[in-house]
Amino acid sequence: MIPGSVYSTSNIINRIIGYTFIYLLLLLFFIIFFNSSKPTPTELFVVPFILFLFFISSFALGIILNVRSGIVVIFIYNVILSLGMYYFFLHYTESPYGYNPVDAITYYNYASALKDIPSLSGAVAYLQSQDAEISDYGFPLLLRLVFRYTSSDNQARILLILLNSLSFALCSIFTYKLGRFFLQSKEAKVAMLLWGLNSCAIWSNSCGMKESVFITLITAAMYYMYCWFYRKNFKYLILTFAFILSTLFFRHYITLFLLILLFCHPVYKRLSSKLLFLLVAGVWVLATFTSYLISTEYPLLAIIIHKQAENPEGGGGSLFRIIMNSFAGFVGPYPNFLLSNTKEALLYNPYSLLKTLISLFGLYGMFYVIKNGITALYPITFFIFLNIILVIITVFSFDYRFSYTMIPLFFILSVYGYQKLREYKYRKLLSFVYTASMLILILFYNIR
Repeated sequence: MIPGSVYSTSNIINRIIGYTFIYLLLLLFFIIFFNSSKPTPTELFVVPFILFLFFISSFALGIILNVRSGIVVIFIYNVILSLGMYYFFLHYTESPYGYNPVDAITYYNYASALKDIPSLSGAVAYLQSQDAEISDYGFPLLLRLVFRYTSSDNQARILLILLNSLSFALCSIFTYKLGRFFLQSKEAKVAMLLWGLNSCAIWSNSCGMKESVFITLITAAMYYMYCWFYRKNFKYLILTFAFILSTLFFRHYITLFLLILLFCHPVYKRLSSKLLFLLVAGVWVLATFTSYLISTEYPLLAIIIHKQAENPEGGGGSLFRIIMNSFAGFVGPYPNFLLSNTKEALLYNPYSLLKTLISLFGLYGMFYVIKNGITALYPITFFIFLNIILVIITVFSFDYRFSYTMIPLFFILSVYGYQKLREYKYRKLLSFVYTASMLILILFYNIR
């Protein structure tokens, strides 16, 4: 049953004002008291603040417009800011990749070689000769087409930004349509806008990452999976398999997660709420302990894990970091105002802060779904939980890329959780305590 609407325009505006106040307060605090830190004013204030203003204005506009117009806003938002970020990187960092492009350079090098190979089988053979994992086949093969139909690197990068922006718009459509299984139209549109206008997209689009295409495939797979569960039409089952299998060429463990949700659906939807709570709590504790064990007792394994993910920071072995990582799996990534070794995180602070603040609703949504046995939301809830457990074990909760795959679904669950939290007697006290705790945590995380 779809709950009634609890969103009014004034309610949403009040939330936007509160979010704006908190963001500006944090920004002002770090500028005044830590103005000698390594991030430059451009990195710490100018670029993030421009992204923040674009997000606030585009979100407010999207709320007023209908869903189709909101999709157009999302596409234009991504195109304008991604192109702007691309030229910012070119002139400010003297590199089209910008800060910490991770595997974007590898994909670019693959695509440069693949563009002159006429056949798909030949392109696959080349990737095999380079010892590329199957999870690295998907995006280079897509880039191969981009490079073949452009005459210069600059044209190829601009075309890729347009395709990534289009992919975000398409993913936003799937987010809205998936949300409509549980939410009214206005609520589903809120989830759609939260996803489509997130500032992480601007960085990943501009430096040539695979996330936009990859997450579109995941969200489409979840949408058609729900179509199959609800309508039992075999065309939806075929589409579900097609999109699930396509994720194999981007990140194989996501394929496994989706297959588990599809095939085990008759089993996990019959589990009792008490048993599910025990399983969730037990797995979380076990994951936290495992992450500590890997980081301290098996440092070589930790190095291999982080090297494979091209994360030079690694996991760190301190108990404090492990505990922070465990909580960050649920509410992170935390906003980064000072850590200059991950400068890309400075640019998407508006997203990180928003994600941290609304995680209260996502967590309450997970709690409500399991406590009340809302089986319709089990696949989304369990997909989110599996992703959280994975980033906790590998100590990647501070890196947005490894939790980013679940974010469209997390925003849907957060909107649902917000509706249900409004029914809770002590919701104002809970919201105040959570927000205050997160602000203290953010301050401590940055000045530690």
